[in-house]
Amino acid sequence: ALENGTILSWSLENYQDIHVLHSELLDAATALTFSPNGSLLVKGFESGKIFLWDIKDDKLINYLEGHDARISELTFSKNGKFMASSSWDGTIRLWKMDQINEQPIVMRDQSAWVQAICFSPDDRYPVAACMDHTIKIYPIDIEEMAAGICEKMNRNLSKAEWKKHVANEIDYELTCPDLPEGINE
Repeated sequence: ALENGTILSWSLENYQDIHVLHSELLDAATALTFSPNGSLLVKGFESGKIFLWDIKDDKLINYLEGHDARISELTFSKNGKFMASSSWDGTIRLWKMDQINEQPIVMRDQSAWVQAICFSPDDRYPVAACMDHTIKIYPIDIEEMAAGICEKMNRNLSKAEWKKHVANEIDYELTCPDLPEGINE
């Protein structure tokens, strides 16, 4: 990757077959990864932009938004179902590859920017290395996430909190069945 965002590939056999994969931005590429099946090259940039490039057709197929700063790492789960991006903005974004145009799951409980990210060997957890010398492990499974949150809570949301933080259109429910309902004030 060149400073202007151009991505080059060349043969490791003769080091001469240089091919320009992408050259549309004046933005430095800061992270690169291939999808597990090799069909996509994903590029992260200094600006926080992420491009998905179709290798076979040699074209941009998607542009992902959300990060506000340099992309520090991009990685796929081994099964190719998820891609994780980490950034100097202190967030991790977990993208579902079969719903790539939907908003990603955003993890922002780091106290420093995220240097690197990978998936656990069983693909169940993104694991992040942060600049505050911490390692963060996140579950992907929604049920496991909810259980982890319920362990830290001492009550459910009140109906007023539900309307404010969840939605008016979604009926109130106890998300942590073993905990009491929150009290409206």
